[in-house]
Amino acid sequence: MKKNNILFRYFCFIVFLFYGNANAQTFTLDWSKNYGGSSMDFAEQISPTSDGGFVVIGRSSSSNGDVSTNMGQSDFWLVKLDSNGNLQWQKTFGTVDSDLGKSVQQTSDGGYIVGGYIIKNGIYTGWILKLNNIGEVVWDKKIDNSLILNIQQVGGNSYLLSGSIDFKPALIKLDNSGNVVWEKQFTSGSNFATIIETGNEYVGATVSGSIYKVSSNTGNVVWQTEIANEMLSKVILTSDNKYMVMGTNGKDTFGYSVSQINAQGVVEWNKSFESQLPNSFGNDIVEVSDGYVLLGISQDNISGTLDMNNTLVKIDKSGNYVWRKMAGGSKAEGSNNIFSKASIIKVSEGSYVVASSSMSSDRDLPANKGDFDFWVYKISASPVQSVNDVSKNTFSVYPNPVVDFLSIKSDKKIASVEIYSVDQRLLFTNSDIKDNKVSLKSLSKGVYVVRFIDENKNITTKKIIKD
Repeated sequence: MKKNNILFRYFCFIVFLFYGNANAQTFTLDWSKNYGGSSMDFAEQISPTSDGGFVVIGRSSSSNGDVSTNMGQSDFWLVKLDSNGNLQWQKTFGTVDSDLGKSVQQTSDGGYIVGGYIIKNGIYTGWILKLNNIGEVVWDKKIDNSLILNIQQVGGNSYLLSGSIDFKPALIKLDNSGNVVWEKQFTSGSNFATIIETGNEYVGATVSGSIYKVSSNTGNVVWQTEIANEMLSKVILTSDNKYMVMGTNGKDTFGYSVSQINAQGVVEWNKSFESQLPNSFGNDIVEVSDGYVLLGISQDNISGTLDMNNTLVKIDKSGNYVWRKMAGGSKAEGSNNIFSKASIIKVSEGSYVVASSSMSSDRDLPANKGDFDFWVYKISASPVQSVNDVSKNTFSVYPNPVVDFLSIKSDKKIASVEIYSVDQRLLFTNSDIKDNKVSLKSLSKGVYVVRFIDENKNITTKKIIKD
């Protein structure tokens, strides 16, 4: 029996060497910044700007730290960042009531369009602000009994709003001065969570699983389709003129879900990942050269707690799972519900900037400023290279399989060691290497990826079996 177990472990190891290498990734946290004051500050959406920086919208209840003032309970809070995440300027917009900033986009004139809503005595009022390039108000507009969840500039210097009116899903088109061109209410579904422009038409998705294509001139429905048991959050147009819809599967346990829809509104496939990511809520999606990267909030024990963390998931063009990467600290990066938000943009192939919210002061985060902060970070993913690709020095590790201590033989000084699980989660880092030995006592039995960084910052990667 012992011999069979050893043979089986070696079989798994060999399979992993040849199959696992195809999807193995290393992740670099290029920078990580937080912004806020001593009260709750929640980020909702990040958008790129023409100078290579970013703009982030959310809400703030703070009146200190990075936040200039507070008008009431919570205010719209807009922060402008440079390409390295440094705060350039910030603005608050608010009333004496609860004001929730939800969406922002830089406009063609170099200014910004911002949308969200006000809550007063249980009554919702949509609020749109047109800003100049330094965040000063050019005009603003309020829409009674409405929620604005997404806003963007569309053709003809118009603005398209998605959300609800009188608790029914609605789309509203404004002209360049904020006047209503048309508004449409729909009987099926709940709030429109997302909308995009596709030529002379718009495609949007509701929180309750309805997808509509409508005319840009009138708002009349071109086609409608439904995805059962889905809470939708984002739709994008793909490079092959199809639609990818991101959301959360709510049938059994919550989990990321993604669907591909063709130009005629037919659902070609739907994939959910509740088995890989139980109790998770999908927020955003971006297209990459060989697939898609999904982002949301997931419950996981990487921090030793059951708090929520950011989770990036890579899938291929057919929706098959490729890898995942969790980011966060020992406290919460969002709350355990569908309303937690994280937003992602692709800045280059394999490199992403994410906006979320966090209470943590460790692991991937700087010191917390108080309660929840805006959290923005840049993360890069690249394939794990073999030892022959990255280092010409004489290098070996032994024993393998290993029980307690892994010994390193190298003609270079090893500065640090990183241990990853087979699904690319960083388990721990050791920068205090003594006698060229690394303790693996804390690891359970299984296969791991170990990265050795030498004094010249060369990286050598090895797969090991913990016995």
